[in-house]
Amino acid sequence: MGYDVAVAYPKEEQMNNEEHKFTTINKKEELGEMDMGDVIELVKQFERSGYTVTPAFIPPNEEQALSPFEIADELTATGVSYKATLKCKNSGSYSDAKTLVDFIHAHGFDAEVDVKLKINDESPVDFDKEATWMDADNTVYKVKPKAASDNANELKGLYDTLDEKGYDVGIDIKPKKVKEESDFDTQLSAYPDRTTIKLTLRDSH
Repeated sequence: MGYDVAVAYPKEEQMNNEEHKFTTINKKEELGEMDMGDVIELVKQFERSGYTVTPAFIPPNEEQALSPFEIADELTATGVSYKATLKCKNSGSYSDAKTLVDFIHAHGFDAEVDVKLKINDESPVDFDKEATWMDADNTVYKVKPKAASDNANELKGLYDTLDEKGYDVGIDIKPKKVKEESDFDTQLSAYPDRTTIKLTLRDSH
């Protein structure tokens, strides 16, 4: 089984002698495909070198890949705790936002709504006059579902509804922080072939 591995190293401050100021360096490295044993050994090497390693698992975006609910079931079966969060890309009118919020509320979840006002010479929106903020052509609404659970199946009803209605919806599965070396091994085994693994390093001191 192969995984695509990427590493993000701790930020470094370097002096720019020409400008006489410090510059922040963000070093990232794409290591390509590695098998399970090599990934586990790589994490051990980083830890021996004094780094704290935080892994993130990104399943492949393919029809034959496991669904987020199947991944959640795999993690549960292997005793790994996780947090599942529903994500929904959207942007539109007040009516669009209200329809989406109604779907979310119908499944027992809350939502946040961000409102973006277009303010320019051609827009009738005057920030000093609240009554103008609702202009349909110059106001954009974005809904953020507040739907998260330690059990992905609790999100499935809302996920299925939004998917059927044509929304761009997904479930983000994040295993909880690794406490033991064996926990990482177990998490890794729950993910399908060609999963991208992002290892974020921090200095442990």
